[in-house]
Amino acid sequence: MENIFPKCCVNDLGESIMTSWMTKELSGSIFKEKRLDARFRDIVKTLSRGSGKSIPEVCERWPSTKAMYRFLSNDRVDESEILAGHFIQTGKIIDATKGPILVLHDTCEFSYKRKNPEDIGFTRKGKYLGKHVSSELGSEYTVCGILMHASLAITPEGLPLELTSTKFWTRKVFKNTTQMKRKINPTRVPVSDKECIKWIDGMHQSNKAANTDNAKVVYIGDRENDIYEYFTECDKAGTHFISRSCVNRLANDSTLAEELVSQPQHYKHKIRFTDKHGDEISARLNVKVKT
Repeated sequence: MENIFPKCCVNDLGESIMTSWMTKELSGSIFKEKRLDARFRDIVKTLSRGSGKSIPEVCERWPSTKAMYRFLSNDRVDESEILAGHFIQTGKIIDATKGPILVLHDTCEFSYKRKNPEDIGFTRKGKYLGKHVSSELGSEYTVCGILMHASLAITPEGLPLELTSTKFWTRKVFKNTTQMKRKINPTRVPVSDKECIKWIDGMHQSNKAANTDNAKVVYIGDRENDIYEYFTECDKAGTHFISRSCVNRLANDSTLAEELVSQPQHYKHKIRFTDKHGDEISARLNVKVKT
């Protein structure tokens, strides 16, 4: 069936939708200089036309490419200003959504290959697992890149809404970290001086972005999220959380494991997945619940 809309009409419609979306999404992103506001909107419009492409590919011309790089390297621009409008729109979507909101938060990394990795920073240590011309098998190396801790709001049915918080950082040095742990008890170090503060900051930023009753939000994290200070901050904020246990903590007069063993089975949940050999596996989870 032939397209009944002329190509020019389709292009105009797409341009109109894009303009409408930008007006809403970027309305809360206000920079220290007005000229930066206009430049930011031009950049978003340009990038939207070439999703997945590099900046030089999208810009096509060197003057446009240089202007985008200058904006991104400007000391008067940071990610909080760029994402401010997005978080405001997230709050409106969450406020209009009925029922509880699940916020999944975790950390991922962006890896880069640079001649001078110190200009960016490092994310972790690794070991060469294969044959390399200039490196011995099993030797250690540091990965150049940026870490991002992000929180994503979804419905209980699994419908993604929007991001509620992000935090970016790099690790400048790894030297002597293992030796330091032998001299200093990590549990005695204030949580504000640890990298795990990202979980608490993410929760507070998400509550602010959600702009709703905190009791409506349930935060979900993995074993790294098993942090006592995080639990207390969630309790103070009046929000709910589910964290995978990493430590068998004290609970009443016993431990978490002992408390759950004595509880009756609440319900069964069956999952199916594919293992590393490509075989279909079925597993039954017996779920126990206790406050």
